[in-house]
Amino acid sequence: MPVVKTLNRKMRRRENALKKDQSHHFANESRTSTRLTTPLTLGAIGLGAIIGLPTPTIAQTIVPPSNGPCTVSGATATCTGDLSAGIEVNGPTITTLNVNNVDAPGVGSSGGDGINFVTPSGAINITVVGNINAEDNGIFADLNGNGDVNVTTTGNITAQENDGIDLETTNGNINLRSTGNITALDDHAIDINVVSDGDVNVVSVGDLTTQPDGGEAIEVDVNGNGNISVTSIGNIDSDSDGIELDVDGNGDITIMSQGNIFAEVNDGLEGDVDGNGNITIISKGNIDADDSGIEADVDGNGNIVIVSSGDVMGRENDGVQAEVNGNGKISITTAGTVYGENYGVVAEVVGNGSISIVNSADVSAGDAAIAVINRPGAAPATITNSGSLTGGNGFAIDLQGNGNDVVNLLPGSVVNGAVDFGNGNPNDIDTLNLAPGLNAAVNFADASGSDNDLASAPEIINFGGAGVLINGGLTAVAVDTTGFAVQGTFISDLTNAIFGAVDNATPTPTPSVGDQVSRNWLGYDDNRAGNGSRIWGTAFGGFNNVDASGSNVGFDHNITGLVSGIETDNLGVEGTFGVLAGYSDSNISLDADAGDVDIEAYYGGVYWKRDYGRFSLNAAFVAGATDNESTRNGDQEQAVGEFDGAFYSPSISVAAPITSWETPAFVSARANYVFMQLDGYTETGSSLPLTIGDRDVSILNTRAQLNLPRTIEYSNGGSTHINWAFGLDATVDVGSDDVDAIVAATPFSFVADTEDSAAGFFGVGANYHSSDGNSTIGFNSEIQSVFGGGLGVMGELTASFRF
Repeated sequence: MPVVKTLNRKMRRRENALKKDQSHHFANESRTSTRLTTPLTLGAIGLGAIIGLPTPTIAQTIVPPSNGPCTVSGATATCTGDLSAGIEVNGPTITTLNVNNVDAPGVGSSGGDGINFVTPSGAINITVVGNINAEDNGIFADLNGNGDVNVTTTGNITAQENDGIDLETTNGNINLRSTGNITALDDHAIDINVVSDGDVNVVSVGDLTTQPDGGEAIEVDVNGNGNISVTSIGNIDSDSDGIELDVDGNGDITIMSQGNIFAEVNDGLEGDVDGNGNITIISKGNIDADDSGIEADVDGNGNIVIVSSGDVMGRENDGVQAEVNGNGKISITTAGTVYGENYGVVAEVVGNGSISIVNSADVSAGDAAIAVINRPGAAPATITNSGSLTGGNGFAIDLQGNGNDVVNLLPGSVVNGAVDFGNGNPNDIDTLNLAPGLNAAVNFADASGSDNDLASAPEIINFGGAGVLINGGLTAVAVDTTGFAVQGTFISDLTNAIFGAVDNATPTPTPSVGDQVSRNWLGYDDNRAGNGSRIWGTAFGGFNNVDASGSNVGFDHNITGLVSGIETDNLGVEGTFGVLAGYSDSNISLDADAGDVDIEAYYGGVYWKRDYGRFSLNAAFVAGATDNESTRNGDQEQAVGEFDGAFYSPSISVAAPITSWETPAFVSARANYVFMQLDGYTETGSSLPLTIGDRDVSILNTRAQLNLPRTIEYSNGGSTHINWAFGLDATVDVGSDDVDAIVAATPFSFVADTEDSAAGFFGVGANYHSSDGNSTIGFNSEIQSVFGGGLGVMGELTASFRF
């Protein structure tokens, strides 16, 4: 276990908050003193409503009837036109201010706030349509008693020396919606404070800037109990925190951030609840912060949910940090990239609760990439990873303390550094699950040397694929079995295509359409050419999507090939005898980027066909050789194996008519067995290469279909023959060998059988025959739906010539 760092995040936050509070109070005192020295003070007007600058020569009084840019109707003031002098309102007589149709350059002030609205009670409602450019605050609204503050702005706001928007109430709710950009050169873009209890809701659509000498882009403080919700759509360029939210009492915090965030100092996104409450942070953009990228803290009881889909950087602290000091649950989901000078992702629950971290990001850190720390309540942690983890101190995952933890490593996981499960407490039962599709080596050795290395290993290790422990139990090696099991699917698809081409070759003439069943799916009369020899050829291609099953991940098989043959019925034997030869190229791509297999096949064979009246029988035998290149992806390496193979496959098919139907129809069935021998090999390109022994693969393919043939005759004597086919197709493993392997001088074996499968299919084909019957050209197509998941498509182009 590494030495626990004594970093006190709460102390650091308190110190930062104190500095910001002092700065904020100083700014408020300066702004208040400026107004008090103005000859025209707000309290000097009995009606309690003044609009204008703090300078008496340009102040605009709201006293109906007004001949200035502002008018009053009841408790509502409406300002239009030239508002370059700014607006100042005192309540409680006025509760609503509407600003619209503003002359260029907008609402402005050469020495104070753009809009200043102060009232001792009641409510403040401000709606601004137009830009604001102020020396002090863009909008300052202060309700010194109990009541709600509601502000809506649709223009851009610039504040030279203070906040872009500054809102406050003693007890009440504050709602802000801003759709323009806000720039505060010397303080906050948005600063909101509830002195006691109340809820705050902020929606900011535009970009927020507080560079080069400003403060937080958004800061919200509820000093009592209340909920805070902030939605930020635009980008944030902040001289301090990007978004900082704090509830001193009990309440919930929600942050929804879609834009990119840069924080010159402090955190990118920060939420703090000093009492009991929940924190939810959803971040879709990139975050670059001097301290932590994302930080959430609940001092009491509560839950924390953090979801980050962009890149996150904590230049001086953590990438993503979550802490519950009481009882509660932490859920962290990260994608993109995450970097922390300290930890990449870190979570701590001091009391009772649980921790869940789901990571698909590339995480790197000066300390551990993912860490769980400071949990005297033994809160269990579940870490699910499919990203790359690199810890600067030698730890990819550091699970400090006790907690019955579970680590799930999914395909795509790259673990650079040790996975430390704790201190060997016999009551702490930890589990490592290595999912199907994963090729990885996981080390448990404790780089710090503070405890026994084996104490850092989990008590339970589950291999979803294949795997073995090496180095005396200090390293678990996971091997994806899919790349081995795909050989059965490959040879099944290939032999089906070959025997399908043989069955679909030009049919033998028979007496009549009603009696014809043939060895293939066509039924028609073609007595025009008589007997003789034929040469035929078929180009085929197909796609087979196989769903994940058992220890195998899903994969796609793409196959293309050629097969051609020559046949004759002039050999003095009953029926037609033929020979064939062909070539195919297959690419098998494994899901989750687990690897791929490229296979070239060369094959030849013989076949015999005969019609027995209205029944037909086809028999064939094919043998071939394969050239294989298999790649396993894992741990940022590609383990490549090259090996040869050979296969042998007999096939028999029968067809019979359905005589009870008025329309031509027949049924057919085919079965073929495949025996394939694969050579052994040793991988290259891997720091832990596998040595694989020779093995055999045995499968049985079966097929049954209903055929509905139709014939279209042409005046020139030619014809087109169309067939609709429906049926079932099945593949069964009938005794394939296990795979014998060796890694780091440690032998192990695993099952890599072909998954048994069944599929329903629908096909259609059409062949055109010349008027003399000597040539044929056509196509066949088929789509399969595998029961339990998966889809296959196959097509072929055919041609034959009689000579």
